[in-house]
Amino acid sequence: MIDYKKAKQAEKMLTESGVPFMLTYDDTDKHMICRASGSYPTIKEFVVTMMAQAAISVSNKYGEEPAMKELMGMMTAAAQQYCEAMKEVAEKHEVLN
Repeated sequence: MIDYKKAKQAEKMLTESGVPFMLTYDDTDKHMICRASGSYPTIKEFVVTMMAQAAISVSNKYGEEPAMKELMGMMTAAAQQYCEAMKEVAEKHEVLN
């Protein structure tokens, strides 16, 4: 059974500990909860490491070419999310002006 209260507690404990961390999970509403704490280089290394581990897993099961396609797909999806976020920021800015 999934205990979302424990996930929240883990986030709070990690934040209070002061250690650099990256925590991501789906909440009960199927929203992606993403929290990270630390310097940019550390968080970047977390992300790169997770992407590489995912690609290794795909490669072990399906081969190198599908793994590389997955990596490119992840990069493209991240770029799309970034563009959408910047579009929302620009739209909010236009409303305020």
